[in-house]
Amino acid sequence: PPNNSATHTNTNLPPRPLTIAPTRHNFGLVAVGDTSATLTVTLGNSGGSPLTVATLTAATAPFARTGGTCSPVPILIGTGASCTLTYTFTPVAAGPASQTLTVDAGIAGNGSIALSGQGGVGVLDVSTATLAFGPVTLGDSTQQTITLQNTGDGPLEITGLTGLTTPFAITAGTRGSPALTLA
Repeated sequence: PPNNSATHTNTNLPPRPLTIAPTRHNFGLVAVGDTSATLTVTLGNSGGSPLTVATLTAATAPFARTGGTCSPVPILIGTGASCTLTYTFTPVAAGPASQTLTVDAGIAGNGSIALSGQGGVGVLDVSTATLAFGPVTLGDSTQQTITLQNTGDGPLEITGLTGLTTPFAITAGTRGSPALTLA
């Protein structure tokens, strides 16, 4: 007679011992040309024997690996031990940037580290291009206000105001003159 029996075995694979924490880093908004604060990623070994990270994608501009306690690849991580990788973000253009770094320890596991950030620039908005003072009696003075506003998403530094000649003068505003920083 035919055999209609089946055998089912449920095989659970042990967890891979390579740990990566955190797997995502967002540097937030950083002014173009500035360098962010350093962010740290920890590689760990939760297994019962040492593991080797054979591959770690190198960070490329605008991201950079700036140190940490992990050695260069290959990275040997002892049983129950961990090491750190530190990264920074230095945007060279406005807008979003991202990179995913691959971490591969073979049978011990693999994963990724997602880096992201936003480059910001200041944008100057001037409330008016001309001022009309009208008639002013000799010896008297009158004031007009021009508002300078940063409508960008990064800092803006105004290092000087030019184009005025006597009898016109610049008087200090709410942030000082002529060196202003608009955030």
